[in-house]
Amino acid sequence: MRRLMHLGLMMSLAGGMAVVPEVLHSRAVLALPDTQVQKYLVNIPVFIVANNKGVPIERVAGTTHVITFFLDPSDATTFLKIIKSKNPALGKVAQIKVGSLAAAYNLAHNNKEAVTHTVYEFIPDHQQVEAAMALLKQQGHPVTKFDDIPLFFAQDTKTKGLLTISLQNRKAVPFFFSVSDLDHILAQYKQKNPQAAPTIVTQVTTLSRVVSLLVQGKDPALQYLTLIPASNVRSFVRPAPSPAPSK
Repeated sequence: MRRLMHLGLMMSLAGGMAVVPEVLHSRAVLALPDTQVQKYLVNIPVFIVANNKGVPIERVAGTTHVITFFLDPSDATTFLKIIKSKNPALGKVAQIKVGSLAAAYNLAHNNKEAVTHTVYEFIPDHQQVEAAMALLKQQGHPVTKFDDIPLFFAQDTKTKGLLTISLQNRKAVPFFFSVSDLDHILAQYKQKNPQAAPTIVTQVTTLSRVVSLLVQGKDPALQYLTLIPASNVRSFVRPAPSPAPSK
């Protein structure tokens, strides 16, 4: 079996990924990326509660209509239960639909001219948010909230390079929606490369930050950036990128 992965010297990309306190309080409603950027989002599943015609069910906050996309299907299930409790008639036809993060962005874009003021929000997996906050506190950041979708990646503190892997016969710089998935990959790497283990650390950034860098598109290294959906939701999309050992 060949070497599973290596740490590439992606210096400029690494420099743009560090989370600093002021970006931790950004809204979970993300800016719409261009069509070239959306290809990075197509394999990320999101869950929404819709009526029997597939139209997303909105909640109203004052004059604002809010459409919510969930990264964790259990949160969508909880929302569906709330709808059934508060509005049994609507609850009878309500159902959970799955789509891609790219399609969710397209929906927001196609409805931007609507008369009603509609906000599209993206709710992260709360367990991943807690993991992100714990990691940042461990690193000395005085974090009290994290209003964004966390992404986890690995970095070599000695070279400042980011972890690169072999994914579907191409080089990829993975950013994980689940920290446990990253931990699993790192455990394999450290077992095979014990001499490198002490300098490899887990870092966290936000989806908003990554999308912003992709929109700017100034660094050629960005072509290797790959978003890895959490392992518990990969069955909802195709193809499901799953890092695996090379043979």
